[in-house]
Amino acid sequence: MFCSRDFTPMDERSSFGHELETAYLLLEATELLQRDDDRKTRRKALELVDHSLRWGWDQTNGGFYDEGPPTGPPTRTSKVWWVQPEGMNGLLTAARIAGDNASDYRKAFASTWQFFRDHMVDHKYGGCYDSVSADGSPLPGRRHKATPWKTAYHVTRAMLFAIHELRHADDGYRTRQKATR
Repeated sequence: MFCSRDFTPMDERSSFGHELETAYLLLEATELLQRDDDRKTRRKALELVDHSLRWGWDQTNGGFYDEGPPTGPPTRTSKVWWVQPEGMNGLLTAARIAGDNASDYRKAFASTWQFFRDHMVDHKYGGCYDSVSADGSPLPGRRHKATPWKTAYHVTRAMLFAIHELRHADDGYRTRQKATR
């Protein structure tokens, strides 16, 4: 969860949502600073996403667990509302810069989106639930949707970014298809 300037862990736990969010924010910063060629930053962003996929990814149900040690299985396997949207951001960021491995990140994105949509979004009244179990079932006492810490920017940013990235990826796909004809 906490690290030094070179991203060496300084805590005995990893927050998979923060790692995924950091990957997205690192790449956003390189674009705003017009340093898109910063290979070290791109490599670090991919390492953060890959770490979360290795230790925090739920291969059975999709989506990301809450947290765990820097190397080892997760210790908090609930799925928290903001972690899934940040996972979508991190995965789409990784897909954009990964080259040949982009399809793996896009598949994980689709699975994370499906889990979030199917288990965390309140389809009757809107918004999303605070937390669910690893399989998406409600956690006792956690069906609320508002908390003092819950803000709209995680979900809103993820949805806007996903729309942008998926449209851009589709445009790139169509361009590649035209070039091969």
